[in-house]
Amino acid sequence: MYYNRVLIDTIEREKSEKAFVSTVEDKKVLSDMLLEINHIFGKDFHYFAELDVFYIKGAGNIVRKYIELFPSEVPKAVLLRQMYLDKINECDKLILELYLSFRKKRDSFLVDQDNILAYVSVCYDNAFWKMKSKRIQNSLFELLKEPLDAYFLPLTMEMLTRKIPDLMQGILINYIKNPVSSERINSRIKRGLRNDYIDEQIKYNSIDSLKHIMSDEAIAILEEIILTGEKKYKDLAQKSYKCIRKKMKQQ
Repeated sequence: MYYNRVLIDTIEREKSEKAFVSTVEDKKVLSDMLLEINHIFGKDFHYFAELDVFYIKGAGNIVRKYIELFPSEVPKAVLLRQMYLDKINECDKLILELYLSFRKKRDSFLVDQDNILAYVSVCYDNAFWKMKSKRIQNSLFELLKEPLDAYFLPLTMEMLTRKIPDLMQGILINYIKNPVSSERINSRIKRGLRNDYIDEQIKYNSIDSLKHIMSDEAIAILEEIILTGEKKYKDLAQKSYKCIRKKMKQQ
């Protein structure tokens, strides 16, 4: 396996506890898990950084055995990919449960932990997007009604819009028409991001996802943005509008 300069630097940062923030207990669980993985698959891994880069085909069930033993959120996030790429049994339900557990702790992340919050959220968003699981789509649909989940799970939002456009239309149009209140954001999380930035990103992602909905209402909303909306949204609305029209012609 090739260890490029970036990976080598990340391993050094992990050694000095500047990357992959974890506790003594996390490191103990990692050591036990890698002892088993290395023995069975002939590897010589020792760090979270390696697991973040390399996929070990067939190790998903070993990861499943250990993942809930990690007390910290970053180690769990690192390991999600190993499980869904291996398509282990009921992986979708387990990852949803892990996300819901992380979600309960999300409010406690402080400004200086924004990088951790972003990393963990991206890992879950990628997992839901890659799995495209029908079994958990109703749960994800309910989650996306909460602005912070819509903000942190943009790929999931687009994936669900492709799969259940009739249901997602209402959520997307609501986010486009109604700004998320500062009170609602501040009451759920302590973060350094401006509230208007969070609202802008949710609206932007909603306009983008709307391209998968072939309905008169979706077209009307996009036309309104193109004609009278804020400049920062007009180009994206135009792209989504053209995408819908093209799909309609192909039907």
